[in-house]
Parts: sequence; C-alpha cells; structure tokens
Amino acid sequence: MNDRGRKRKGAVVVVVLGILLGAAILFLLLPLPKPAPFLNTSRGQAIEDFLADKNAFGDYLTAIKLLPDMRAWDTRQEDTIVSFSDELFHFLDTDEVTEVGDKVKDYIEKCQPSLQLVRQGIRKNDCVVPEYTSFEEKLPYLAGIRGLARVLVVEGKIKELSGDYYGACENYLDAIRLGNDIAKGGVLIHGLVNLAINGIGLEAIAPTLEKADARSLEMVVKVLGEEESNLVPVSEVMGKEHEILVQYIDYAARDRSRAVNLVSSPMGGGKRRQPGTVDGVLLLVPDNAMNNVAWIYLVLNRGRITRNYRCRLQKVF
Repeated sequence: MNDRGRKRKGAVVVVVLGILLGAAILFLLLPLPKPAPFLNTSRGQAIEDFLADKNAFGDYLTAIKLLPDMRAWDTRQEDTIVSFSDELFHFLDTDEVTEVGDKVKDYIEKCQPSLQLVRQGIRKNDCVVPEYTSFEEKLPYLAGIRGLARVLVVEGKIKELSGDYYGACENYLDAIRLGNDIAKGGVLIHGLVNLAINGIGLEAIAPTLEKADARSLEMVVKVLGEEESNLVPVSEVMGKEHEILVQYIDYAARDRSRAVNLVSSPMGGGKRRQPGTVDGVLLLVPDNAMNNVAWIYLVLNRGRITRNYRCRLQKVF
C-alpha cells in the first residue's frame, strides 16, 4: 500500500474515532431518559374502571363509597362532641358489651347496601387488586376495606347478642374472606392489611365458638379450611414488593428530583438522614414507606436489590 493509501486509511480511522468519541461524550452529557409516570393500573385498567368490572374489587370500591359517614351520628354534650366512632369501636373491641345501642343499630342498618356489595364480591372469588406501581401512590381504599371488615364484625356481634350464633359466625368469616381478598395481586402493605383484618375476624369468632352449635362449628371449619388453602403465598407478595422496589429505585435514579424521596431510616423510624450502609452496601428506603417493614425488608434483601443499582445511586447522591 502506498503512502497515499495509508494516509487515506489513517484519516478514515481518525474520523470514525472522532465520531465515536463525540457520540460517547454526548451520551454522557445527556440526562437519562425518564420513564413514563407510574400509573396505578391492573390489566390496563385504572382503579375507577374496576367499578364497571365484574371483578370483586369493584364491588368493594363501591361498598366503601356507600358507607355512611360516622360523623352524622356524633352527638354534642354541652361544648363537647361525643364521637360515634369511639362508641362503635368500643362496641367492637369490648367483650363486656351486653346490649346494642340504638345508634349502633341505626348505623348498621344504614350500612346494609355496602354489606350486600361486600358479600356479593366475596362470593365471586375473583378479586384482583390494581397493580401497585410506585411507593408514591396513595392507597386510601385499604383503610376503607378495613372499615368494611369492622362493620361486618359489628353486625356479627349484634347477631351474637341476639342469639344468632350461626349468623354471627358468617359475618366474622366474611370479614376474614374480605381480608384475604385484598392481598390478591397486592404487595407487602396489602398483605399486612390482610393480616390485620384476619386478626379482627379471628378475635371475634374465637369466643363465639364456645356458644355455637354443631352446624355453626361445621361451617367455620369448612370455610377456614377453604381460606387456608387459598391464601396468597408470602413468596408471591414479597416477590411483587421486590419488583416494585427495584423499579422505584431505578425511577429515582433516572430522575434526580425524586431522589430526595429516598432516605435511609433506622429501626423505629423518625429523623431523615443521609443514605446509610450495611456491610458497605448502600440502603435506601422511600421516606413515605413503612419504616420498620421497609428497613427490615431491604436489609434482608440488600445484596439482591442494591447490587445492580449501587453505583448509579451513589452517583445520584
């Protein structure tokens, strides 16, 4: 090859290297692309769409909306407002109650449209909650579901005080079924609400079994056995939690404005502080997550979660 050919080849190489170098510099200078905002969807549907769906979750949402406002039953004594919710929960949590007040009876009567929808949803046995896609999402329906469970238990206690132990057991079991339904398709918070509602139902049904007849006991054993076999596996719930946590960390890493929402929190929660380390691994907890649970979860999974994201996160902070 003559000198002219070598020079031409060298020029081409220099141009190509220059283009590659320029592209690399441009890539480094440009911000990472931001993913589309997280939407609270399931199977392509927004939460509101469940209202028109045959999925049991739609029944539960409508039931929550139909629940009467407890404040309408508040009373005033001189300058003090007596909260009806306190009276209702006292009735719910105390075994010493031997009679039902008129206000409690009236409230439960007004709750019947909601309770009918709850029972309709439970019998469908097809509940799937909307996909949870970001720790920034609010889940007000979880408090509503717990409220529905409490109303079921209150109605059960009314039946129990009237001697209808079979009907009371049905109510308590429906509360347990409702709690189990809310964990289907959900993440850790859904599983924890499930446990809380189960506790409400089981605590109510336990003393009733001493007074129930054989028919009632047979029903309780049958339903609890069915529910036990249909429980959402813990591994499935934690798998979904892991997935959304990784997605959220990745999202924050791509958007510096969201990185401020990621803080490390010591056991017990409390003050915000800089991201900490455990065994030299950066740990981050969304500041609106449940501190204790999120912290324990991240510690237990720190190698799996942070290994692929540690370098990127350190650059963010």
